[in-house]
Formats: sequence, structure tokens, C-alpha cells
Amino acid sequence: MPMTNVVEERGFFWWWQVSGDNQGTPPAAAANGLLTISDEGHIKLKLDRELPKDGPFPLPMRQAKPFPDGQMITGKLNDSGKIVLLDSIQLTSFSWSDSPLRPEGYTADTCLIGDFPFDISNVLDFSHFRIDLAGLNDWLNLGTIRSTMIDTDGENVEFSVKYERPSFSFKLDEFDLSIETVTTTPNMLFDLGATCSVAFKQEFWLEFGNHAKTNLTSLKADFICVEEFFAILMGSYLRLDWPYAVQGIGEDERWYRLYFFRGSVPEFEPGLGNTLTWFSWLRDSLGELFSNWKSKREQYGPGYYLYLAGLRNSDLYAEHRFVNLIWALESLHRKKNSEKHVFDERIQKILSKFQEPHEKEDLKWLKSKLRFACGPNLEDRIFETFVGLPINLDRTALRKFAIKCQERRNQISHTGGPPDRESYSDFHQDLIYLTDALSHLYQAMLLQEIGLPEDKLKLAFTTGHLAGARILPSFRIFGLVDEVTPKS
Repeated sequence: MPMTNVVEERGFFWWWQVSGDNQGTPPAAAANGLLTISDEGHIKLKLDRELPKDGPFPLPMRQAKPFPDGQMITGKLNDSGKIVLLDSIQLTSFSWSDSPLRPEGYTADTCLIGDFPFDISNVLDFSHFRIDLAGLNDWLNLGTIRSTMIDTDGENVEFSVKYERPSFSFKLDEFDLSIETVTTTPNMLFDLGATCSVAFKQEFWLEFGNHAKTNLTSLKADFICVEEFFAILMGSYLRLDWPYAVQGIGEDERWYRLYFFRGSVPEFEPGLGNTLTWFSWLRDSLGELFSNWKSKREQYGPGYYLYLAGLRNSDLYAEHRFVNLIWALESLHRKKNSEKHVFDERIQKILSKFQEPHEKEDLKWLKSKLRFACGPNLEDRIFETFVGLPINLDRTALRKFAIKCQERRNQISHTGGPPDRESYSDFHQDLIYLTDALSHLYQAMLLQEIGLPEDKLKLAFTTGHLAGARILPSFRIFGLVDEVTPKS
């Protein structure tokens, strides 16, 4: 899929001033240029001439390198008239020419675009962010617009339109989370007389506010956390719309569209038959589930991130997806069980035979090699992680599945691939089957970890279109579930 740009507009740009005029009016020294932001979030600024050397900070040497913290570029776009702020900038191209017009280029880690001038006193401080949940209409199922025919008499037709404005608010210790409905129509507020069309539309927005002071770094981190949370609920990685960073409260709110690098755009589009859960299951517990997700994601780190990496990027090699899941599982199991690497009695007895002074180096070497010898093996970790899932897994088949995963991991890690008697194509296909089943089991475990009720978890993984089309077939390959789909 060719990469496209979400922003591509010319404007005037100048150094952000820590004091003075930043009210959106280009100064005389402003440089004309083109701002582009790709779907992936690559931010580039190509200027027709260099920015003045007497800016608010001394320019670094003319080479590609980051600028000091706090140095930013602001600007005003020509066509839309919107105000721009580029943060964490880097000079990437320049000219040694003596011509007065020396073009130069920059990249930025972050770009804010809005209708309001930036406040000098708190330019990068925000109260909350908002996300248009476009594309989630089926999953939310909150549409309430109803039209009713009242009367028809000859040339006159009368009908009524009614709608509700459902909203859901969750106030927790560290943050506030809400989903609200916005209903719009061009002539809803005013009688504009006769017209050829009337359009009513409902949009659904998510608002998230961290109680701690929020800057761009923490805001982006919270947004990614929200996006990953929806991916876990959906069963596939969903690319949410670009967020709005918000300053102020109520009538004084100032919205700025926030752009930053987010990677490739997944092709997943949620619909009636391809989501794992539904909002109707979660409407009373969404805040608590997200709070659990946020805290456990921070607590267990790699045990969550490694799984999300594979969910976000489905184009990884089969070996990469498989070992990512294995690393995630091993990390999570060790962290949850707080393993202490204590030698068992048999190994302790062997080590006690090293008594002579000249054997101390050998003893030190052997202890380092045996450090992890007494912990659970991968087979046990897999079995213990998934055996408690409320989805009627066959325990004997689960043990065999765990053994098979351990064998394949050892072949990749210790012998470099399949044994000589097996073709790579057979090895590769088996890895795909193992990875699919392991991924579904891991997702079920994460949903159980964050508190999805057992009846909903069982419903998601044993009934419905997604379970029947993808999940249960991957389980049946290894005999993990019966051939007949369990009834809810």
C-alpha cells in the first residue's frame, strides 16, 4: 500500500520565541516551506531558505543532529490558516551555497496543529486528550437516531426525528475516562427555511484526562496505552484516529491535532463479524478494565509489550512471531511467580564437592551455568499460564501443545531450525499453527488478567463468528477443544 500524507500544506515558519510574538502572525524573517506528515507519522519540513541564524538559540553546527531541548519551530499554514508547532526537531538537509536562498530541511518527533495561538506560559502542558472513535460504530452500537412518519396529506409530509445522547463516564484515582455522543446536523440550531437535504449524524468521542500534570511525552504514552487497550478488546490491532491534545477547560478549551510517529497503518477495520468483544459487555466496567490494563502493562512490561508487538505487526516472520510470544510468556510467568534461583538438593550436593581452593573458579563457572537449571521449563510455564482459562481446554492436549512449543523453541534457539529429517516448509507451517493458537491463548489470558468476566471471556473464545472462523479452528489442530463448538 503506497504511503500517503495526512498533512501536505505550504506555509510560513519561524523559530518559536520563549517570549515575544507567537500569536500566529509570521514575522518578516519567516521562511516559506512545505510541511508533510505521512500516514505513519513521519514529520518533515522543507524550507525554501534557511531560518535566520539569530534565532532564539544559537544554531548548532550545520550537520544532521538534534537541536537542544526546548528549541521549536512554529508556523502558519497558507490554505487552512492553522497554527503549527514542531517539537524535538532535527536539521536533516542544508546548503553550503553563498546564495541568499539556501534551502534546508527538518524532521520533528511531534507536531501540533490547531486554530489557536500557543500560550507562551504553558505551550506543552495539556489537560486531556480526545479521540474521534470513527470506525467503531458497529462495536459501540450506540446509534439512537430514529425518524417517524407523523402525517402525509397530499403534497405535505411531516415526520419527526428523535435521538438520545448516551454517555459513559468513569472517574478513577489516576484518571478520568469517558465516551460521549455528539449529534450534528447543519440546520439543527437555526431555522434556515426550505432546503434540499437534512442530515443527522452521530459521532462518538473518547476523552481521557490524567490527574497528573500532562506534557506531550505523557500524553502520547497515555494515547498509545488506550489504543493498545482497544486492540486487546478487539482481537486485532486497531489504528485509532489522530488524537486532539486539549488545553484549558470548558469554553476556554483549545484543541490541537497531535501527530507523531506511530508506525505502519494496520488494515484491520472492525465490523459486525470480526471483533472479539462488544462494548455492550463492557459499558459498566470499561474504566476499571482500562485501569487494570494500564497498571498491569506497567507492572509486567515485556510480558505485555512483546505480545503487542506481534499484534501490531502481522507481517513478521513466523519465527519472529513465535519467539516473541515465547519471550512474552516466559517474562510474564517469571515476573508473576517471583522466582528465586535456588539450587535443588541434588545440585547442591554436587556443588558441595568443590572444596579445594584451586577449584573456586570452576565452582563459580558451574554456578553461573546452573543458575536457571532449577526453574520451571517452558513446557510447565505454558501449561501453568493457560490451564486456568475458562474456555474448556483439554488438559492432556494442552500439555502436549506445551511440549510441542518447547521443542520448536529449542530447535530455533539451539539447533538453528528444523531437524534434518524435516523440511523447512513443514517446519514453517507448524510454526504458523502453533503461533496462531498460542496468540489466541495469550490474548484470552490477558483479558482474564485485566478482569473481563469469565462468562464474557468464554463467550468471546468459544461462540460467535470470530471464534468459529479463527479461534476454535486453531485450537482444534492441537486437540485443545472438542470438535463440536461449546454452547454458551
